[in-house]
Amino acid sequence: MKNNKGFSLVEMLVAMVLLTGVISVASFAYSQFSRYWEGSVGRFYDEFYEIRQKNIVRDIIGSVIPYVAYNKNEQSRYYFEGHASGFVGISRNSFSFPGQPAVIRVFSEQNTDFTYELIYQESPMYNSYLTSTTEQVDFTYQITIDEGLQSVAFKYYGVTEEDVGELEQRKLDWFNDYNALVRMTPPERISITWTDNDIEKGWYFELTKPDISLGRFTKGEE
Repeated sequence: MKNNKGFSLVEMLVAMVLLTGVISVASFAYSQFSRYWEGSVGRFYDEFYEIRQKNIVRDIIGSVIPYVAYNKNEQSRYYFEGHASGFVGISRNSFSFPGQPAVIRVFSEQNTDFTYELIYQESPMYNSYLTSTTEQVDFTYQITIDEGLQSVAFKYYGVTEEDVGELEQRKLDWFNDYNALVRMTPPERISITWTDNDIEKGWYFELTKPDISLGRFTKGEE
């Protein structure tokens, strides 16, 4: 009859020492890899995602359209309002729901250290469309386009407040404030410029032009 023997105590101790050594080497290698990943490789992917994010937001802003809604008097008005610190309008695309239109808001916000952030917000219209210029909009998605900026400025190219005639006869100029509810037509261009470490950067957009000016049919009332 054969005598089945197990491992001796010495053999078990040797195996445990070897296993502990393997685990220690593996843990050290993993920690080194993690530090490397979080370093140069991790920063690369972070920067890549940030650039991609900014490009998508820029395309969305460039897709602002002449969207018509009703004002409080049930009159048709183009939905767009811009100021020196930002604007709100309708884009045919959105970040969180690609291919779906959205109410978008782009604006600058000052921090306690007097630097500025350039911020993008959206409220996708995937369930229902905005129909009123006085409707409350809940912005559910936000992206910081850039931060630590010295200055941010918005400008709009469109008709003067007095010009509500035929499209081919309108007078155009750049403005710091642009309310399409009053001017009866949305801006044709938007300029966003900002200064970062004494370097001026910016985006420039040619927007879709409306087929008609609402001033041909109604007076300039909000």
